[in-house]
Amino acid sequence: MIILDITNTIKQNIVTGKWWFTSHALQKCDQRNIDIEKLIMSVVQAELIEDYTDDPRGHSCLILCFVDSKAVHSVCGLHENGVIFITAYYPEPPKWLDERTRRSSE
Repeated sequence: MIILDITNTIKQNIVTGKWWFTSHALQKCDQRNIDIEKLIMSVVQAELIEDYTDDPRGHSCLILCFVDSKAVHSVCGLHENGVIFITAYYPEPPKWLDERTRRSSE
């Protein structure tokens, strides 16, 4: 199955309630004080940052959302039953120059 726009597929699954979090994602959201309900609601406005079409576990991507006006990255995977939230974090230095730009690994 080829997915031309993974973000639209993710958004459609969110709206229809076809999503779940891995235990890792739940733990990281808790540790980082990321409100899960607000994260879910923010996904409908998400922006694709990186698309991992060749992920051996299945098509996944990194999306940018804003929760309480703060940038949040979430790695999401596609599954036949919907969207899996793999992790979520705040994009911060030194890994990120800003919420959309990964620092090069020179």
